[in-house]
Amino acid sequence: MNKLKRTLLYEYWPFWIFYIPVGIYGLVLALKARSITYFTTVNPCMRYSGSLENSKSEYLKYLAKESLPITEIINKNISEKDLIEVIKRKNFKFPVLLKPDSGQRGIEIEKIADFESLKAFLKNASRTQFLIQEFIDYPIELGILIAKKPNSQERKITSVTLKKFLSIKGDGFSTFKELVEDNMRASKHKKEFEIKFAERWNSVLDKGEDVLLEPIGNHNRGTEFIDGNYLINNQLLEVIDEIASRIPHFYYGRIDMKVKSLESLMNGEHIKILEVNGVNSEPAHIYDKNYNIINAYKDLFHHMELIYDIGHENRIRGEKMTPFKEILKGVYQLYNH
Repeated sequence: MNKLKRTLLYEYWPFWIFYIPVGIYGLVLALKARSITYFTTVNPCMRYSGSLENSKSEYLKYLAKESLPITEIINKNISEKDLIEVIKRKNFKFPVLLKPDSGQRGIEIEKIADFESLKAFLKNASRTQFLIQEFIDYPIELGILIAKKPNSQERKITSVTLKKFLSIKGDGFSTFKELVEDNMRASKHKKEFEIKFAERWNSVLDKGEDVLLEPIGNHNRGTEFIDGNYLINNQLLEVIDEIASRIPHFYYGRIDMKVKSLESLMNGEHIKILEVNGVNSEPAHIYDKNYNIINAYKDLFHHMELIYDIGHENRIRGEKMTPFKEILKGVYQLYNH
């Protein structure tokens, strides 16, 4: 039944199926620009404008320290002695968050409970460079997509996506296993949760007891995306514009963050920025389960047009498009690292 429910929601469709119309429209824009790499002039500050994996630390360095989690970049082969030194020097407290410096879609991002788990994770990791970050326990995580035309310098927020972390709630008679199986999002990750929560798997949860299954705010990890565009106003734009303006030559992308409350967000307070993404940023509010697929495609096409217009203005200003051969090389490196 859960599999059927997921089939009916386009947010669960295979990427290549949902994106067929997007690919076709992308070719139309490429013909208009007379280049398939027209998008590479959008964010001169980013490699390929952020269309492929980019170093997260490269852009975080421009932002105010007080708005960032404590962060250090480490190599997976770091010695135990050096790892202990990093933890002491940065005053990290467990749990910490570990994520690839270049990565996407929630792959190899993990909340690490203790030092032994940290060593084990690095030993088995496939990536080389990682960010170890202070784990921010603010209750609200969201992604805000902002765009700016180079000529007018006018910014606008085009998408706000709130994230609801994957959890289950006890009813007083169902086992942990049954609650996971009955949850449309959780059942997709049943095997992982059976290992992660082995000690509680066959126990009954008390009525009203909430259990957070996944602390990582990524759709691939079961997070529910909620349309937050109702939050867009001039006050929020002023807050996000102040953040985005710190990154030189950044014209389009999504800023992912955690906040203490929506009120503190509007006041520009208690904001922790997790990462910054470029032209690969989707208007993720379209994956709200109540969103209409027609409007979803309209929003995607609108954002593609924004990318085209910004890239066009930057080309007139002298920015050069990345050769297609170089993009192919980047794609090859991405999937053969």
